[in-house]
Amino acid sequence: MDTQSYEQILYERRGPIVLITLNRPEKLNAWSAMMESEFLRAIQAAGDDSEVRAIVVTGAGRAFCAGGDISGWSQDIENRGRGAPAPSPLTSREGSPEVPVTLSRAKPVVAAINGPAIGIGLTMPMACDIRIASDKAQFSARFVKVGLTPECGSTRYLSLVAGIGNALFMALTGRIIDAQEA
Repeated sequence: MDTQSYEQILYERRGPIVLITLNRPEKLNAWSAMMESEFLRAIQAAGDDSEVRAIVVTGAGRAFCAGGDISGWSQDIENRGRGAPAPSPLTSREGSPEVPVTLSRAKPVVAAINGPAIGIGLTMPMACDIRIASDKAQFSARFVKVGLTPECGSTRYLSLVAGIGNALFMALTGRIIDAQEA
């Protein structure tokens, strides 16, 4: 079993399979700029490895990915109000379209959804080739609940997987859908 060192993800090669685990369980694997960078590097590394045949993505702990990490947003907004630009999810590339595009160009990718998949945590599996959900999985395009428009190709990928009507329903209501309903 080969491993590579990252801070916010785990990368394990098990024979011809690479397992990438989003690894911020204390934050329900909330997506950060660092996690995005590491995730993209890991997908690239797996893609470049001629012995890798497939990639599995999952989350550590009880969540797949709770969406973007908004923990620093209030301070960033306050700073921006005073005219001081602050790097944050509001001004960074976090949630960029690069994640689903990279997944669509990678080797076969399986999303093993072990818990809540919210926001980018919903979008990313929609861009994977196969999605497998545990009975604890929950899905939501919560953007509307925090005053954001869906990002990162969310509505495109969701409509391809779930149909336009279901994608619109999820995007416009932010309702949480459990694994059984999904």
